[in-house]
Amino acid sequence: MELLYTLPNLHKATIYTCAWNHTKTNEDSQILTCSADVTVKVTSVNFNDTAHPFKLLHTFSTNTTSVVGPSSSPSTTKTTRLPIGLMQMSCAFLQKNNDIVSVSLNGQISIWDKNNDDDNALSHNGPKLVLSGYQAPIAAMAICNNNMYTGDSNGVLCQWDSSTNKTIGRVQKFSSSKSTNNVDDYMNNVHSGTITSMVLMGDQTLFSVGWDDVIRITCGLQEHAPPIQLPSQPNALAKGTNLIAIMTVDGLLLYYHSNNISNNTDQNNNKNLSEFISLDYQPSSICLSKNDRTLYVGDSNGSIHIYSVTDENHSTVQLQYTMQKAHRNSPVYAMQLSNDNTKLASADIRDVCVWNIINDDDDTTSYLPPSPIIEPSKWCFHTQRIQCLAWSADDTILATAGNDDSIYIWSLHKQTRRVHYPFSHRGGISGLQFLSNYILQSVGADACVNQWDVTDAIQKNSSNYTNNETTQSN
Repeated sequence: MELLYTLPNLHKATIYTCAWNHTKTNEDSQILTCSADVTVKVTSVNFNDTAHPFKLLHTFSTNTTSVVGPSSSPSTTKTTRLPIGLMQMSCAFLQKNNDIVSVSLNGQISIWDKNNDDDNALSHNGPKLVLSGYQAPIAAMAICNNNMYTGDSNGVLCQWDSSTNKTIGRVQKFSSSKSTNNVDDYMNNVHSGTITSMVLMGDQTLFSVGWDDVIRITCGLQEHAPPIQLPSQPNALAKGTNLIAIMTVDGLLLYYHSNNISNNTDQNNNKNLSEFISLDYQPSSICLSKNDRTLYVGDSNGSIHIYSVTDENHSTVQLQYTMQKAHRNSPVYAMQLSNDNTKLASADIRDVCVWNIINDDDDTTSYLPPSPIIEPSKWCFHTQRIQCLAWSADDTILATAGNDDSIYIWSLHKQTRRVHYPFSHRGGISGLQFLSNYILQSVGADACVNQWDVTDAIQKNSSNYTNNETTQSN
């Protein structure tokens, strides 16, 4: 094998991938390269021109600023840090129109217009399309109207339009203008660990918690305020209308949401956060009524504790009733109130229960315990921990999902029937919510966002069908 040609100094850092766009005559064939210098380059190859076989056609840069290495002068040596998230790891020509596709280290896919002859415009305008998604398991989801957010185990937050199931973009971490050491690596890690829970207040403001032990507040594609430090690790959030309940590994906190969130680092939002509420049991799930007055807390022994939020500042709770061993000795892993707040669904490792909420939330002077609609051992077909519950808009259908990769659809009108969606997400399901009456959205450990139209399955299950279980293919 003989070396014919060499093109030196094409990139300023390691070249990770090459792609070949071959023509029949070998004239004007092209080589595509991508590199750790955050650029993708197209080079024309003409082997008939032995003096100048290579001609650099375009440089596509994902970075808006120049990326340089050490200066040639030893006395003024200076290195600009490469944004590692934008390092281009793979590239290819698209067969349809010969546009260029590249994949960066942060997992985003960029589509470049190869037919644009303005090299400077390409560098400044960037790719014509950027596709965002996930490389890690999706751990949480929040939806309000058509606005949807998802968060993964790397701390990455994505905003979606749920009506089209297309990503709007990735959320950027809060950055103080006073900080002199803010170097963006473009890995898009808003949280520094797994995101454990999130809620949308209205359809604009996202609250998220994770293993970094803080609450982060996001508006649009930008973290809006400095993070709020929590006294212990948060595991779940529940929302009412203006109140957010935070469940940590050993207690509770309440956060009153107001529209005047400060984005100034000198003025934090801790004034809206209650004092830490210690518990004499280990909480495992949480749920809050729409009017911010009643708080439900499941524990690791299978009991459900019902509290009233007492003072005007929404900062203290008072125990009203404890449903002892509601789930026998299994932890209550998930709870969800119906849209009209008259029914409470709860789940453990196997059982799904539904309880009738008799009380008027505005009357805290007397309290009647919830009565069972679906008792334990009746809806008991999950084989692993049940992670999430979702009510349909008319509160007649309950969807459940868990670590067994399955989604089950249950009907309060046909309580002995069920619809089973096996292998819905490989590795387990972490988020579930109805978008409309019978359109269901789910996310899971396979880093996928799925949408299900369960209308036909529910109608079939409600008919005079002989089998108790209907299994739907994915």
